Amino acid sequence: MAAVHERFRAIKAEINAEESPVTEVLVHQLRNEIDALAELFPDSPLLDRDDEALAEIRYEQRLPTPVMEEEDFSPICKEITASYNPDLRLSSDAIKVDTLFSFKLMSCLQVLQEAAENYLIGLFEDSNLVAIHAKRAYLLPQDMALARRIRGERA
Repeated sequence: MAAVHERFRAIKAEINAEESPVTEVLVHQLRNEIDALAELFPDSPLLDRDDEALAEIRYEQRLPTPVMEEEDFSPICKEITASYNPDLRLSSDAIKVDTLFSFKLMSCLQVLQEAAENYLIGLFEDSNLVAIHAKRAYLLPQDMALARRIRGERA
């Protein structure tokens, strides 16, 4: 069993090495070898391939920073507002926003960005539940359409 754990650590280090000249074929072969080891030893905690992805997700969720950069979000807002009314401008005045225990000052663009991110995160969560219900590990456009339909939005 110790030899299996050592082999797994070596495979994982080789895959995760940034400067290693590992080709796509070799990575595929190594992942197949990891899968074979996982079938032989299903209870081994070292063979969980999702640990790194889950750790990265938890790290990102703890960050208070927005998902999108303001420089990327601003042109989108300007384009959408211009399509409705070309004379409409977004104010840079601060707005007092009530958070759970305090108030904070945010610009109009920041408030829009916060609302858009919260909406998208909720939509992705609902779409993920639809995909899980369909016994899939990936999202399809039809999952988002169904999630929006269940929410009562236009699909």
